[in-house]
Amino acid sequence: MRGITNHLKATSSRNLADRVEVLFDRHIFEYMLLELEKYPQAEEGGKFIGHILQGNDTRTDIGDPTASRIVIQDFLPGGPNAKRTQVEFMPDGEYQESLFRKAEREDPDIEHVGTWHSHHCNGLDTLSRGDIEGYFATVNKKAYRLKYFVASLVKHVPKDPRDNGWIDHFLFVRGEEEFYHLTTGVKLVDVPTSFGALTGHVLHHSHKKSAGELPVESTGVVPRLWYESEAAKEVLAHDRRLWAKHCGEQVRATRLNGRITLKAASGKGVISTTYPFASGEFGLDVAILMGSKVVISMNCDLEDRAIAYTAALAACERL
Repeated sequence: MRGITNHLKATSSRNLADRVEVLFDRHIFEYMLLELEKYPQAEEGGKFIGHILQGNDTRTDIGDPTASRIVIQDFLPGGPNAKRTQVEFMPDGEYQESLFRKAEREDPDIEHVGTWHSHHCNGLDTLSRGDIEGYFATVNKKAYRLKYFVASLVKHVPKDPRDNGWIDHFLFVRGEEEFYHLTTGVKLVDVPTSFGALTGHVLHHSHKKSAGELPVESTGVVPRLWYESEAAKEVLAHDRRLWAKHCGEQVRATRLNGRITLKAASGKGVISTTYPFASGEFGLDVAILMGSKVVISMNCDLEDRAIAYTAALAACERL
């Protein structure tokens, strides 16, 4: 780790522009905020998975074929046994390793391409010395197969994942003694995860892969929020009545990051239902909470939510 302690500040990424691109599926940041919502008073994080494309790699047509392209499709969640405090996040390594091996069986070319974590609960808006030295150590390990390692830092929780300034991105390169600040250079593209059944980050049948690259900054297209549609209003009204019937008046609705969440107290637990983000999406998350801890988490389509609700109610009776 020669010289690392002399390079604790990121340098400009301008001299990287002609040799590497970092491309995120646009839904990843929505998934991050959902994870952060579970642990508002503690650091959270995950491991990025994706591919590094060289030259005329035909697996996808996005990005500049003359550059190395780091394509980040998803991340492995921190896991049930992760250590989470206001000043530290230590992932559940066994859990993440198990998920990654399952992902490899689905796609033998999938790679661990980086990591993200948050400082949203402690006010620190930069990578710590320990973060930086750890990332240098990782990218230079013999066991790490790649030349590049992407690290993202959540500085605060935004009202909307499309807001600016809440997350920074950095690139660490094998054999180099400096790392690079990439925040203004990353691009958002449509490369939906194929590992949603493993990670819980599910894009449902309504999502179609777009041809080519569609950076948010250039398209200017802002999707209509799900809860604004008439169909959504009917679903929410129906579910409010349903939970009021089962749980009395202890039902409340909140809106965060463009999503509606209904929470209903049942027995010793709270059943939390988080609805889709954008119009045309059909997936929702149902979780059982005990205090701030998620003890059960399910994902399903809107049309199948009654099954998840029945399972949640039965589980609450056993708490």
